[in-house]
Amino acid sequence: AISAVFKNEASYLDEWITFHQAQGFSRFYLFDDNSTDNFLEVLEPFLATGVVVLDNAPEAPHFIQRQEASYDLALALARDDCAWLAFIDIDEFLFSPSGAISDVLPANPLIAGVFIWWRIFGSSGHQSPPEVGVLLGFTRSAKFPENLRETKEALAFGNRDFFAPRKRPIQGTVIEGKSIVRPLLVRKAGVHVPQSYVGLMIDENKKLYIAGSSVFVRAFRWIMNRIYRDAADRRVRVPTTQSLRINHYWSKSISELEKKAAKWDSNLKGASLEDYLRWDNVLNEVEDREILNHVPQANRSA
Repeated sequence: AISAVFKNEASYLDEWITFHQAQGFSRFYLFDDNSTDNFLEVLEPFLATGVVVLDNAPEAPHFIQRQEASYDLALALARDDCAWLAFIDIDEFLFSPSGAISDVLPANPLIAGVFIWWRIFGSSGHQSPPEVGVLLGFTRSAKFPENLRETKEALAFGNRDFFAPRKRPIQGTVIEGKSIVRPLLVRKAGVHVPQSYVGLMIDENKKLYIAGSSVFVRAFRWIMNRIYRDAADRRVRVPTTQSLRINHYWSKSISELEKKAAKWDSNLKGASLEDYLRWDNVLNEVEDREILNHVPQANRSA
């Protein structure tokens, strides 16, 4: 199953659900964050068949709080309903480049979850949303690091040029991802990784990924960093997306990017539209059409 929170994203819901059904997901726990568009009309056929379970996002002052509270509700629903639950956004598409997602998820019952690296995409030069949809329309992405040097450069570049001087930075980075977890082993969800769980978190290479923010987890990470740094610290690990991958369509079109930037215009220390456009340039460096090999045949276009 997948859990996601959405707000005024009706035009993207059908493509997003249909794609993930083709990847093997059979249930979607969706939470509406006060949308004003026609999302109910789009979701109606999925609600009628039980594919989508819909609720309102819990009330909270900040979006992250509403998102995490929604994820916790999804965890409770999923414990008796599914073996695996992914937490992603409507602009994120999860798939396995090597085949079926179910074939690459670990069988070991001690594994609580898998951290999945993303590849982050830009506008592909579109001024407005393309009629062909997200997957066919946005095929330009940031260059993905291939070795440790490039990984460190990608991390330093984002921090130095876009994030460090900002009170409210641009929320996007090349080196990041989300998680798919066993609901029975997770006590509290998180946006990128679970905050509390029983068992181990790993990445697609079966390397330990220490997630969470409790005192115990921080102490364990400190110890592991000194015993075997690559097991605990993503900053010295080369990310890979051979068996599991998320395409994160961060910019979409320029008109949508302008709306995203406008939310922070009143914050003089926040990122400006010019910052967002410079960052979009970074997200359009290379052509990446891998996901099109996994789009349902009926949705493909020449």
